[in-house]
Amino acid sequence: MSYHRYTTESIVLGGVNLGEANRMFYLLTKDFGLIFATAQGVRLSKAKLRYLLQDFSVCKIDLVFGKNMWRVVDVFGGDKQILLNEYGTTKMKVLARVFSLARRLLHGEERNAPLFEEVNKFMEFIKTKDISFEDLLLVEGIMAARILNHLGYWGENDRLAQVFLGEVNEGKIKDTLSVKSELFKEINKALKETHL
Repeated sequence: MSYHRYTTESIVLGGVNLGEANRMFYLLTKDFGLIFATAQGVRLSKAKLRYLLQDFSVCKIDLVFGKNMWRVVDVFGGDKQILLNEYGTTKMKVLARVFSLARRLLHGEERNAPLFEEVNKFMEFIKTKDISFEDLLLVEGIMAARILNHLGYWGENDRLAQVFLGEVNEGKIKDTLSVKSELFKEINKALKETHL
């Protein structure tokens, strides 16, 4: 039996080990939203996908769907060693918290290309910019609010409307400083109302 092969851009949000050599991955994909996909033998030292499917990597991925689950067939790009060197420990912790929030709030396979692009641009911004710790936490808050907004969990608040306009950059950080405490109150309120 032949299976249709799907190719999509993907961000590896994390994963869980299965058995002795397999791993299930949480993948935020451009075309399918959040999916869970297994990779056979990926934890073996000789596995070619081992270093390409690391947490927080961005890659193009080939998938097949069979027997009620996605399977990773091939991966193009993505490298954990480069990510650790480019991001640093503090930035990796921020990524982990943002990705944990995304995994918590995303349910089922639903295409959300704007959310994928938002997360991808966020990763690129914190990778390429030298940001203070306080500004990094503010960027994390902006990203959390944007994830909540994309998924329909954000209420109406005119004072915070500018948080969702344009890309996250140094100007956005400056603009958001004046409403920082209100932003975090609204994030906590929205998270509480999700009941997740």
